[in-house]
Amino acid sequence: MMQVYRRSKLQKFVNAGKLDRDVHILGNSAYPLEENLMVPYRDNRHLNEIQKKFNYIHSASRCSVERDFRLLKCKFRRLRYLDICNLDNAPVIIITSCTLHNYILQNETDVHDVDIEPDEDVLGIEHDASSTANKAAVQKRDAIAFQLHK
Repeated sequence: MMQVYRRSKLQKFVNAGKLDRDVHILGNSAYPLEENLMVPYRDNRHLNEIQKKFNYIHSASRCSVERDFRLLKCKFRRLRYLDICNLDNAPVIIITSCTLHNYILQNETDVHDVDIEPDEDVLGIEHDASSTANKAAVQKRDAIAFQLHK
């Protein structure tokens, strides 16, 4: 996924400074910490309580998104086998799938819950792989962590 992100228009858009400072996306430890791409703190066994809470909330938020994608893949099994050569088509496919899913939820009288097995790393705290994060990104993550700890 990191390779896809590096080649994507999203990465260029995020790093071009076109997002508000208050807007950010979440990434796991494979991604670099950037001002608009928040990743967890590296768990070097010396995290303070603020950093641990940030990592916990970050992981829980990512789990929710990952669970939603797994729900879509269960509902629309063909999504598991898509070979998307043109990355420009990915957002269209995701938005269409979400729209169809929401339509079904709103119009279906008998909606069944789908049991989903969690990924192995979903419940664990992520490790920050970025050792060269820029100062603004570090300050932003620290400010968010502090606000979450209140």
